[in-house]
Amino acid sequence: MKKTFLTLVTILILLVSITNAQSVYEEPVSIPQYDSTNPAMMLIDDFGDWTHINDASIRYFYVAPGNYYMAGRVVITSSGTSTNKRYISLYNGNDLHPGKLPEDEVATVRLIFQEARHWVVDRMSYLDPNYDKWILDFQNGAKEIIINRQLIRNTNSGVVIIRNGAEDITIQKCRFDRTRFYLVTDLAAIHIGGPNFAVAKNIKVLDNEIVNYNDPVQTVMYNYEDSTIINNHEGLIIDNNHLYSDGLIYTDCVGNHLDDGPCMYGENALDFKVGSTNPSNPVLVTNNKMWGYRKADKTGSSMSSHGQVITIHWKVENIKIRDNVIFDSYEGLRVGARYCYPYIINHGDISNNIFHNMKYSAFLVIFSKSFSMSNNLFKNVGYKDWGLGWGETYGIFNSLFGDETSFTDNIISNTDPTQYLFYDNGSKLDTVRGNIAYGVKNQGLAGFEYPADDPTAGYGDMVFTTDRYTNSPKTIRVPKVLASGKSSFTVDWTTDGTPGASITGATSQVVDSLGNCSTVTVNVPPGYIFENWTGTGGFSTTTANPVTVTSVTSAMTITANFKAEGNTDISYDTEKSGFSIYPNPTSGIVNIESFENDIQRVSVIDVSGKLIMQQKTATNHLTIDLSNQPAGIYFIKIEAKDEVILREVNRIG
Repeated sequence: MKKTFLTLVTILILLVSITNAQSVYEEPVSIPQYDSTNPAMMLIDDFGDWTHINDASIRYFYVAPGNYYMAGRVVITSSGTSTNKRYISLYNGNDLHPGKLPEDEVATVRLIFQEARHWVVDRMSYLDPNYDKWILDFQNGAKEIIINRQLIRNTNSGVVIIRNGAEDITIQKCRFDRTRFYLVTDLAAIHIGGPNFAVAKNIKVLDNEIVNYNDPVQTVMYNYEDSTIINNHEGLIIDNNHLYSDGLIYTDCVGNHLDDGPCMYGENALDFKVGSTNPSNPVLVTNNKMWGYRKADKTGSSMSSHGQVITIHWKVENIKIRDNVIFDSYEGLRVGARYCYPYIINHGDISNNIFHNMKYSAFLVIFSKSFSMSNNLFKNVGYKDWGLGWGETYGIFNSLFGDETSFTDNIISNTDPTQYLFYDNGSKLDTVRGNIAYGVKNQGLAGFEYPADDPTAGYGDMVFTTDRYTNSPKTIRVPKVLASGKSSFTVDWTTDGTPGASITGATSQVVDSLGNCSTVTVNVPPGYIFENWTGTGGFSTTTANPVTVTSVTSAMTITANFKAEGNTDISYDTEKSGFSIYPNPTSGIVNIESFENDIQRVSVIDVSGKLIMQQKTATNHLTIDLSNQPAGIYFIKIEAKDEVILREVNRIG
């Protein structure tokens, strides 16, 4: 009993760390407001404007909403520097993730980076009716590039390709999704490696939501039979992503859509064919939540999968898979392939993960060396004679192919005691110790304790929010997997998209039931007033700033809301009798007249919220000149006694 207690305490300490809510590896992104008078800034509002993308005199490119298919693949060959990055960002009057915007308010473009360095791309999109591939293409040594808050929808699986020689590429806070049922090719959403060689270092995939895509992330090997070919993805970090499939792509296994079908048009969440050749810079797979994977429907496709969430094959070295939550799928982890070297995985560490509700098996491992599984929780895994698989299902598993392997300090808890503990009891494991098994068919294996009571009986639920980059966030509950005995909830903080607004403090927090959030402060941009916080999950609207949420009992999304400064009585009614603004539209000159009170101040604000000009007066007539401003919509804020009026003016070219 002493060993059981110590094991549970160890897992208690480790499992509590699983629910990190925001990647610690995330790159900060800050882009200034567009200033039409700044020669280093350019507004792109026509496909022909993309021809300026390599102009060295322009550092910031602001892209108006529109479909830029006519620009073709925009090839970027110029570079910024580490201290003066170059930027491409959506310019639409707010700062919302494009996944929350109507499709006619996003900017659709394909980008190729050829030897380009030090770029940041923020809030671009690609909505592809033709299922095109490789929307983002990193070629010929592209380096130090950040893709932030990208929306990709309904493409032919292949979205991002990071080719041989690319380094330090970060894909973060993006949303890739399919919103309709269709057959896709066997291409990964994020494809790392190739052609000819597969060396791409220090790639980061962080805080993304990749939904209903085949192989959200895949590392690629080239020419496995040629020992002179270098394959190395050292420093790859896949952290804090939500990767899942759902009924939209489930099938009856013969090509027909079926909401709860046993197959799907897709394969895995993570597909590794290459790892790291550098033990000091391994591949890290951490803090991800992955669910909903089923067998691949082969009808009309070349896809092949048993429904495993993570697959490792060919030759993968130096990989650490830790602190992930894998649930509601057919199989958790499979290490195996037809060709071996003589091992498939070497120096692999699978630890501190949760495997919950696996229909067939939690894992199947063959041909491994220096491989360990420790401090994992396996909850309700296996079906009939399947459970945990470590053996020779596809080949010989002996001292040559199973050296230095261990299975230690894990907990197995099943409510259906018909599963076998191991599919092949004769396979070789060098070290088996400190494990607890409850609800398994075969007992008596060395290195296991078999308690009479479920060791997870007092565990709490994990509750988190997904689809955060859409207008329809969902709450997901994984029952009885937290060793703390308390349920946990994700609390996300955001703004209403007001330009320049930001939040100080942790914007995504995981809190135990009845626990308290850390304090959050909203930073109010010039020209605006903080109005209130509103939220879901029982959050009570408040005007407090800073604010601390206490006694959390559900997942929440909390939004900071703003209004224009002085906006106590705003009207868009152009027939309001007290004022006249003409001509509108205008080529430049705007006349403003008040028939009741003297005008005290007039401000001109562009669609991004930037103050263009401001003029104080004490008359009932005022003229302003927009001739030097680019064509577009402007807001005229008129302040008079006891009232503030906001009018829209169209400046035409």
